[in-house]
Amino acid sequence: MKGVGPTMARTKRVFVDSGELRAVAEQLVTRYRDMLAHVRLDQIYFAFCVSERAKNSRAAVIRTAVSNPLPGMVTSKPYQIAVYKDDWEEWTPAKRHATILESLCYIDEDGKYRKPDVQELYPFVSLWGPDWHDDPTIPDILEEAVDFPSKPEENEDDGDGPKKGKKDPVLKDIEDEEKSREKALQARQARLDAFGTGNDNHEDAEGGDGSNMDF
Repeated sequence: MKGVGPTMARTKRVFVDSGELRAVAEQLVTRYRDMLAHVRLDQIYFAFCVSERAKNSRAAVIRTAVSNPLPGMVTSKPYQIAVYKDDWEEWTPAKRHATILESLCYIDEDGKYRKPDVQELYPFVSLWGPDWHDDPTIPDILEEAVDFPSKPEENEDDGDGPKKGKKDPVLKDIEDEEKSREKALQARQARLDAFGTGNDNHEDAEGGDGSNMDF
């Protein structure tokens, strides 16, 4: 019986503390207090991943919790956010700041991260569109204050606003985008499993937070 070929070994990734990421987070918490009132920076470990990103991984940001910590990290902080250093250096300041804001918005109050669902993505997608990560025209949110919209509440009354049972069109667009992305990820994983290749995909592990960003 023929074998499926050698399995690729995982490369151990190296993480280093990042004062730069923390400094950005501090500025964001100060400017966007309403959005980030639940965030306590003393509970977050910030790091750069200085290793090369795996070719089969698109996740540039790694968000995980102490229950499934970054490899080799020893910390008691419940939240850990890391960014691949090479990606960070290629991004514009606007993209850097918006990306860290999005990561902070995912933090919950129970030592975990919120799932990357339509509710958490709404403020960004409703303002900039579903492909904002690749949009070079988004503003630098630390250079100018941006008024992010809140998710509309469902309304059972006859007043203004979306009726109960009707979905905001922006939310529907986000859901369609997420479903399409999920199908693509499942298809990719099926191909990897079929060929028996290793997949350094700690970023996508359900045991961490399941909320990593692919861009």
